[in-house]
Amino acid sequence: MSPPILFLAGLSGAGKSTVMEWIAEDFGFLPIEIDLWSGSGIDVHGLRHEWDCFSQSLDPVPLASILRDRIVAARRSGVVLSFPSTTIFTREKIEAARHVGIYTAILFDVGQHIIASFLKREQTNGRGLDEEHWHLHNDHALAVYGGPDYIGCRFDAFCVDGFHRPRGDIVNAIATWLAAEQSLAADSPVSGLYR
Repeated sequence: MSPPILFLAGLSGAGKSTVMEWIAEDFGFLPIEIDLWSGSGIDVHGLRHEWDCFSQSLDPVPLASILRDRIVAARRSGVVLSFPSTTIFTREKIEAARHVGIYTAILFDVGQHIIASFLKREQTNGRGLDEEHWHLHNDHALAVYGGPDYIGCRFDAFCVDGFHRPRGDIVNAIATWLAAEQSLAADSPVSGLYR
């Protein structure tokens, strides 16, 4: 089976970058941060052509190919990419990507916990973005990812007490889900496309 490619999407303040780092450390994945403050991570990481093939034409093969080349070159067991909240993965995109071994996990929360986390981060990093900014860049993702179509790939980012889920809980939940997704894909008649 080909090494896995994991996309982490979801809302600002959910902890996507932190979870990406944990997965990279715990499972030997190559981390690629797409959610950069200084510019488009797609361009910074030299993935523009391959990303456009996927994003505009629903052809994930070039993107999967270049990412797997990078996994091999870095001698890693997989790759994990963290995306900004403005990158919305439709179910159509998620399914197209899944057919080539790219799996999309959504970090999510519907309460005020995620906004509070975002505001705390902004205070700490000195950018000072406010709640209005969060709503401007996250309300669409909140509406889309809150729908029933995303239940199977959506992960709660927070506990009921308002704290982020512990590292072991979230990483193990994603790892268990990813293994199940890979198993399903291996049994699929199209699995030969990415083996």
